[in-house]
Amino acid sequence: MAGNSRTGRGGKHPLGSVPTAVVVLFLCTTVAVAQVPPGGSTRTLTLDSAIQLAEEQNPGLLAADEQINAARGAVWGAMGGMLPTISFSTLWNFSEKVQVIDFSAMGGPSKVELDFTQDYQGGVNIGMPLWTWGATRAGYKDARTGVDMAHSNLEGNRHEVKMQVTQTFYGVLLAEEGLKVAEDALAQAERQEAIAAQRLAHGAASQFDHLRAQVQVANLRPAVVRAEAMVRQVRIGLNLLLGLPADEQIRLEGELRYTPVKLALEDLKRDALSNRADLRSARLGLQRADLAVSMARASRLPAVMLSGIYSFRSDNAILNERFNDNYMANLVVAVPIFDAFAARSRTSMARAGREQARIMVDQLQQVIEAEVEQSYQDLWAAEQSYLAQIDNVAVAERALEIAQVSFENEMMTSVELMDSQLALTMARQNHFQSLFDYLVALARIEKAVGQTISY
Repeated sequence: MAGNSRTGRGGKHPLGSVPTAVVVLFLCTTVAVAQVPPGGSTRTLTLDSAIQLAEEQNPGLLAADEQINAARGAVWGAMGGMLPTISFSTLWNFSEKVQVIDFSAMGGPSKVELDFTQDYQGGVNIGMPLWTWGATRAGYKDARTGVDMAHSNLEGNRHEVKMQVTQTFYGVLLAEEGLKVAEDALAQAERQEAIAAQRLAHGAASQFDHLRAQVQVANLRPAVVRAEAMVRQVRIGLNLLLGLPADEQIRLEGELRYTPVKLALEDLKRDALSNRADLRSARLGLQRADLAVSMARASRLPAVMLSGIYSFRSDNAILNERFNDNYMANLVVAVPIFDAFAARSRTSMARAGREQARIMVDQLQQVIEAEVEQSYQDLWAAEQSYLAQIDNVAVAERALEIAQVSFENEMMTSVELMDSQLALTMARQNHFQSLFDYLVALARIEKAVGQTISY
């Protein structure tokens, strides 16, 4: 049944699957400044409230939301292609060139100054496309489709962030449980070392037993340090996902708990093909590719446009006195004859782009079906691993109790006791790891399907 997690087998450290996720979070997420809770109190988060906070503050989601605003701006630009354009321009000529003509040779006035310029000029230009073979309308549809794609991309990013928050939230809980396991193992080893030292002092144990107990304590202390560092590391990763400062302290309310689910593979595949935002976005991309072909074809056909000009000129700033005006209306038919194969090139590229978009849609459908099936199998494997670990911890705890009593009564060697302690540590590690794998697998299957699964 789900996710790309690994089941906990053997003596695998309970945090084995966390570091990779944390590294990805550090590479893919940036720190956003957020409000500190009033009074500097520690923020308390459940999984649901953490997901909601990420939807409000995650930098990646905020950027995807801005892409919607950009796409809406493109709609206004495309709408302008179907509407008339009006522009007004004016100028004031402050440096005139006055022509001087000398008539003295003809017996008239010696000189005459002629001013061929006028100080104030202005004009209004109007243009409007009348017929473009659907190119302007296709451009508007393309822009509208771009808005729908931006919404689909935002939805897909939300599903991805939800999965990452869920994985990291449970990763923090797993790291904290791993720290408890390491601390318990160290405390047991320290008790055993104290008993060995006491026996050595009374001559009831050998120097070897005491040295083995000291070595066991020394070996377990670094594990506690690493577990503490892992808790801090995963918490930072969660803060980054939530758009919080890396050093802000948060308290998580939740637990690693098994909840059985019943899922049908074929139903999951059907739902994924209907709900996945990335597939919806790919289909919208195919629609835009069709529109690009239409626009490229239209560029090879005649276009009809209406244009008009109204202008005025005067030497007086008061335009209602002594000014000259002029107006002109034009019906323009532009017939492309030879454009150096530019239109043919655009048409060929648009057709190739449409075919690429169609191939991508088909390929993405196959990838989604494969992802759902892989997630389903991973969920099944994680569940079987957990079910195999249900009674193992209790059995290991009981075995350690018996071994501890036997060791204190000098009926068991320190080596045998250490084996029982190691078996309990591994059982606890595998128990929490299998729970983590199962819960993350559920989150991955929800992301693969593109919707929340009720269970």
